[in-house]
Amino acid sequence: MEIVFLLYSFILKISILLFVFIFGYLKRSSYLISNTKFIFLFVLHFAMCIISWMLSRESSDAITYYNTALASSSWLSLFGTGASFIKFLIYPFVKYLKFDFLLLFILFSSISFYGFLIFNKILMKLKSDKPISIFGIKASNLILFLPGFHLWTTPMGKDSLTLYLTMALFYRFLFPIKQKFISIIIIIVGLFFIRFYIIVYLILGFALYQTINALKKTKHFLWFLASFVVVSSIYLIAKFKFNIDLFDYLEDKLNFITRYAVKKIELGSYINPKEYNIFQKIVIYLFGPDLISAENSIQRYVALENIVLLLIIIKGVFSFSFKQVFQNATITVLFFYSSIFLCVNAYFIYNLGLANRQKFMIIPVIMIIIFYINFKKQSSRLNEH
Repeated sequence: MEIVFLLYSFILKISILLFVFIFGYLKRSSYLISNTKFIFLFVLHFAMCIISWMLSRESSDAITYYNTALASSSWLSLFGTGASFIKFLIYPFVKYLKFDFLLLFILFSSISFYGFLIFNKILMKLKSDKPISIFGIKASNLILFLPGFHLWTTPMGKDSLTLYLTMALFYRFLFPIKQKFISIIIIIVGLFFIRFYIIVYLILGFALYQTINALKKTKHFLWFLASFVVVSSIYLIAKFKFNIDLFDYLEDKLNFITRYAVKKIELGSYINPKEYNIFQKIVIYLFGPDLISAENSIQRYVALENIVLLLIIIKGVFSFSFKQVFQNATITVLFFYSSIFLCVNAYFIYNLGLANRQKFMIIPVIMIIIFYINFKKQSSRLNEH
């Protein structure tokens, strides 16, 4: 019987890989990706999937999800948000379809692979005549083929699904397509259950965009003023009536995280979040560890990838233009979304490994903004001539 299950699992693994490859290859023109680039992306992505699987077999979030689903006797008891939703999601695959741990990794990696294809499509649509490059290599290729990016988005878990859903959502807003409303609702619901705070950040980003718009138009100022009064009232009622203070809550959470991190600093990847200001935390969040502070070969390799990201973002900073950002509603929302994401998540940074994984949720957004600004600037110069 064991041989039958092994054969069943092997056939499923090969079938999924073949389907992903063939379907993606046939659709490569719609994803604006060349034959060679597609094949290389496929090989790299699933090679990282195998490496990620090997690293996750003993101690990881993924193995915890798998073992919990395997041990559970009730599907509905697993329902929830965040990690609970992943356990709920994989339950039928584990219990009824008998998926093993590697097969689940391949399934989730297949989803994130299409996330990369959509990301590539966005960057190609924002491609300019003089694309951003580092040492003669296109920045789009450097980002797309960054091994660490694939390593963190191939495991069976929230990150693989988040990449696909966010890229699909942002593509639909940047390049409107027919009958998009239903798909947008499905994506938003998915993100709500997988990573609720992404939806919160997007709502806040949209609210800031609307605020900027309202301030531009005098006739809408009263709406802005009314919204400000309502939000202020909710905060004051929560504070004085129910004794709930947002700032006290944030401070308590930071104190708790600090106590936890200080106990584990000797392990090497932990830091004391209270020793850094918010700007330093953002730099560490995006580019830590560096070559000087790296303590082992893995951290040194991550530091090299961080140098690549740093160089691309520095180029983006030098060409940054608020004027270009605020000309497009979606880019404005993404700008505010990424700013809120970085400030909040970096504020609570305590582990470099966790930060390195989380940052690949926001790196694609930063790249989209950089590529959009570069595209618009070059288009403006061409129109002037």
